[in-house]
Amino acid sequence: MAGSLKLWVGAAAAAMLLSGILVWRTRVAAACTLAVLAWIALGAVAIGVERTSVRANHVSRLISAGQIDLSKPLR
Repeated sequence: MAGSLKLWVGAAAAAMLLSGILVWRTRVAAACTLAVLAWIALGAVAIGVERTSVRANHVSRLISAGQIDLSKPLR
């Protein structure tokens, strides 16, 4: 998962850099397209960061792994 996160960060950085260069060269339409791609990549980064922030012993992970019996109420 960390590898794909680095890929999305790199894609966002590259899109922002190229977008800045295209604005400087007055290619506004292409720069806007790259800016949208940068926002999409940053959204993927946010999703990846949120997924990695959940601890290994979080109840949702334990339930999905089948380590908690849900026939009894959780306390």
